[in-house]
Amino acid sequence: TSISGTTTICNNSSTTLTAVGGSLGTGAVYEWGTGSVVGTNQIAGQSGVSISVSPTATTTYWVRIINSAAPCATTTSGVSTTVTATVLLNEHVPLEANV
Repeated sequence: TSISGTTTICNNSSTTLTAVGGSLGTGAVYEWGTGSVVGTNQIAGQSGVSISVSPTATTTYWVRIINSAAPCATTTSGVSTTVTATVLLNEHVPLEANV
């Protein structure tokens, strides 16, 4: 399993991240979150194969599959990717003084 999507964006832009590989069993869902530790900082309401994100700073996203259906309840170890949000600074051009 891996995560595909654009990982370098301009600040105030968005990108779609998609879980690739693996398969969902009956009752299984994707769980998305942020941070370097898979399983922490879950993103509420995000259980689909893709998510749209708009980070304002460099952010690590992770995804894992959770199957809570008995008798084969399992959770994958998950994978992560980092999205870099680049801030473009306005260049100030000096004005020429009237002589």
